[in-house]
Amino acid sequence: MKKFMRVGIRVVCAVCGQSKAPIGRSISALTSDSYCHYECDGYRKKPYAGSLFPNETEEDFGFPISDDGTEWKEVESEVGHGYGKTSIAK
Repeated sequence: MKKFMRVGIRVVCAVCGQSKAPIGRSISALTSDSYCHYECDGYRKKPYAGSLFPNETEEDFGFPISDDGTEWKEVESEVGHGYGKTSIAK
């Protein structure tokens, strides 16, 4: 089934130039150096990070989100199958 929903996008920090980590989400120690995070002066400035990783949908996340760091996209969803079953429609 295809539908439109908010999907996480890459948000680049204007200070350090790295992708901003989603707000309140755990980042693995292996990848933490490749993300801008709360210690950077630019993390809490525009453009704002959202709650989703790039290409993650609000349905996959399972909780309400803000509009920051997202865009509306058409996605395919397997209804009733839980986390990780949503994909970007081609």
